[in-house]
Amino acid sequence: MIEIPTPPFADFDSARRFHGLLQLFLRELKSPGEPVSLHAFLLTHALARHAPHPAVGGCADCGPPYPCATVLTVAALSRFPVPWTPVSLVAAMKAVRLLTPDRVPNPSTTSFGLIDSDPQISAEKDELSGGWVIHVVERGQDQPVRLADDDAFIDRLLSMARTNAFPFGWGVPDGWVPAVRPGVDAARGWWREHEALPYMREHRDEGAP
Repeated sequence: MIEIPTPPFADFDSARRFHGLLQLFLRELKSPGEPVSLHAFLLTHALARHAPHPAVGGCADCGPPYPCATVLTVAALSRFPVPWTPVSLVAAMKAVRLLTPDRVPNPSTTSFGLIDSDPQISAEKDELSGGWVIHVVERGQDQPVRLADDDAFIDRLLSMARTNAFPFGWGVPDGWVPAVRPGVDAARGWWREHEALPYMREHRDEGAP
């Protein structure tokens, strides 16, 4: 059985396999018999621009490292089942500034600075329980959050890749929706034609049940 490689990758083939498996995972999120959605099609095309490239030594579009922030954000928020450890996930997120990079190398495997702003967020492992304590310090007040184990900590880190992406959770300025609505029919029309092509139809029966 093929395993999903974990960053940092040993070689280019491992990075390429990670990228291909991520894109396949995104297809598998749909149900069998359901057509590929326009949104999924657009996402995989956007990710294709951020594939690893041997001549670049990292992301083909962003440069080193790979996975870049774009790929890692999608992998994290989609819960792509990478066999992360707390150390490997923190390192990957810091490398692309999804978490605040360390000013000096941190050799610890049980204590991490995560976000250096307001709130300031750090984490430390409780060696007795095996759980983690997340310290969220806002305006000088620490609001600790206790997590049961490594898996719970990893899930918390994955959620930290989320950003406040417009328009979700935002107020849309007056006039913006009417500005884009005229293009919707053309986009839907193009997609109806494209999804009917043989190479797209063959994916209709794919997807996790």
